[in-house]
Amino acid sequence: MSAFGAALCAALGAAACDARLETPRRLELAQVRPRNATGVYLNEALVFHFDAELDPASVNRRSVRIVAVDGRSPRGELVLEGDKLRFEPAPVLAPTLDDGGYLPDTEYTVWLSGFPAPDGLRSKDGAPLARTVEWRFRTVSVTTPRGGPIFEDRSPEVGRTLRVRGEDVKRVPPAGPIELEGGEPIEPSTLRAEHFKLRPADPRATNPRAVDAIPVRVLLVDNRDPLDPATRGRTLVHVIPQRLLEPGRYGLWYEGEAALQDFGGHPVWPFSTKRLQVIVEAAGAPASVGTYVESFLDTRLRSPAEVPEADGTAYWSGDGRVSVRYPACVGDGSLGNVRLAGDEPRRDVQARELSVARGESVTLAAEPGVTVLRAQRRLTIAGTLLRAAPDTVPDVLPVAREPLSAWLETLLSRAPAAAPNDAASWTVLVAGGDLTLSGRLRVSGPLLLVAGGRIRISGEIEGPGPDGRILTIGAAYYLDELDGGLLFVHTSDPRPVRGASELPWVFDAPVRNPLATGEELVFQVLSAALPPDGGVDRWHAGAVVQGFAGNRRAGPGRPATSYRVRFIGEGAGGVATELPVDDPALIADAKRLRLLLELRVFADAPGASAAADPRVPSWDPPWIDDVSVSWARSGGGER
Repeated sequence: MSAFGAALCAALGAAACDARLETPRRLELAQVRPRNATGVYLNEALVFHFDAELDPASVNRRSVRIVAVDGRSPRGELVLEGDKLRFEPAPVLAPTLDDGGYLPDTEYTVWLSGFPAPDGLRSKDGAPLARTVEWRFRTVSVTTPRGGPIFEDRSPEVGRTLRVRGEDVKRVPPAGPIELEGGEPIEPSTLRAEHFKLRPADPRATNPRAVDAIPVRVLLVDNRDPLDPATRGRTLVHVIPQRLLEPGRYGLWYEGEAALQDFGGHPVWPFSTKRLQVIVEAAGAPASVGTYVESFLDTRLRSPAEVPEADGTAYWSGDGRVSVRYPACVGDGSLGNVRLAGDEPRRDVQARELSVARGESVTLAAEPGVTVLRAQRRLTIAGTLLRAAPDTVPDVLPVAREPLSAWLETLLSRAPAAAPNDAASWTVLVAGGDLTLSGRLRVSGPLLLVAGGRIRISGEIEGPGPDGRILTIGAAYYLDELDGGLLFVHTSDPRPVRGASELPWVFDAPVRNPLATGEELVFQVLSAALPPDGGVDRWHAGAVVQGFAGNRRAGPGRPATSYRVRFIGEGAGGVATELPVDDPALIADAKRLRLLLELRVFADAPGASAAADPRVPSWDPPWIDDVSVSWARSGGGER
């Protein structure tokens, strides 16, 4: 002990000194539920018990991180109750069962950030979590026919009925929706529109069920347990007429027998023996067609059009949300904006934006090995990019699924002279946003194109074919189903072009936020025109129903949130009639509209990216889950 320490002990007393020198207290994780980490139900909460109450300010998406093997985080909510931290997954609504918090048969890793991370979990008295905890679980697989339960049923003995909130007669506007409320969650794959029959009440008909039914769409709007005190949720079903209804009386039957079930497989009969009476009330103003909710499950409703104001195209893959797909191998952007020209000897160019201008010709290094061009934003080749390095390895693809960033860093670390068998002349182009080729790209070895947005090819890729002659691959070879994220081209192969679904790499996202201080990336995507048949008289409203703001940072000039939806009106022939607006009610004379969805990703606050510890993640981009839009139309036409 130092002289100063001895003097201090003498002044304070031995007992006080001993207490002062004690090891600081650490917060400990006491228990994790579920105990069985295999076969976690699609609606099952994760519960973490600690030995002291947590400081609410320490609980966030950085200190508690949950990611799948592909880098995506499950949707859901973190709920803190004293010494207990719970993750409630978002409810499953789609019949395909893939739009909830968890994906079926998927492994997830949970990181609870602890000491020495400065922004980890801590107790109310400031004690940090003793160490970072890593815990893995796998969700239940879904088979046909079912091999067992896939949801946790909190009322395993009985199925609670779908009802109409105690009303004998349901009064609805001319377009509905007819709202039904469940006593407990519904198994989404058992909810089918063809089982619901909506018919006009015809007093002359001897058999009311013989009257022709009006087509309806059935939407599971919410699917949480009303009796669960933890979620205080609702189970809501909307039955939406597919045309405007005339005022009067209608009957709604459910004719699926025991098809509609709860999570435990128990039948739920809304109206098995009697109809629900519906009264459609006259409207004084043009009737709304109700609320249409776009949940991004159908990629056919995604427009392939480029949004030139954005850095990249937002990711709309059919998984139930519009999100940001961003490659971990995008680089640090340290070179700023780079415009290549002439000879380019560098083997690893890490730019903010990178381009080859129209009329410019760039020649890359000819030596064997990998050459990679990276851009955190867009990568654009409007001129000519050439590389004539020899291709020395006939079998160039990895043998197993490997994170793309790890594979690339390994390739860059190898010395071609020391390991000639690994010296394939890879040319790799990586864009955080869109990668656009409108010029000419000529290489002699394997070519890999990577984009967080989309890969857009309107130019040509050239290389020696199997017979030694130059093979030209034009835009026609780029198929839309490749979806832009990963494209492998090797002209000497029998199949010169292969997309992400056929390739062995895992498209991994960053762990740390790679953007420099002050940087901001914008991702946008357009929807197809709504409604497809047009004929709208008046637009009512539109808004994001559910979204996640991600790693938003407050600052001058930054928007209030990092996601946004705007609306573009269309007239005859699909021509845009006005600039994007925030409120569709402002669109005049537009028979259809498109959704313009925008996601913004900001750099970390100054100093937050200093640590490189992968257990302290900071990459947490925004996403949009649901967007609603409503309109009015006369004539009762089909939607």
